[in-house]
Amino acid sequence: MKEQNTLCVRNERYGTLDLWINNEEHWTFGKGDLKFQVIATYNGETPEHGYAYMVSFDKDPVKALDTLMGHIGRDTENWYFKDIVIHWGIHTWNFINSKNVTKVEKDEYTKTLEDIQMNYDVEW
Repeated sequence: MKEQNTLCVRNERYGTLDLWINNEEHWTFGKGDLKFQVIATYNGETPEHGYAYMVSFDKDPVKALDTLMGHIGRDTENWYFKDIVIHWGIHTWNFINSKNVTKVEKDEYTKTLEDIQMNYDVEW
């Protein structure tokens, strides 16, 4: 089977939705010692500098995860135009929103890499 490659251009202007799972620094807010296992931030901010949403798995993990997935739209395409980044310990998973990817069509104006750079907002 012949391998087929597609040239695409990625747009990064909308930023990311970052999910920090079991962050080493457990946060405590409100009454008692409530620990949040998932903290959501925007644009790569760490939980220490800002947060948008937090959820705890202490009582009912299935319900908490279902609520979290409901907030991000159950897939990577439905969260506005933001890419989703999951941080878990030393691991980081990046999910690129398909709305941020433009397929470069070959035509009379895009024959070389310089032509692509003139017609699309890319840096080499």
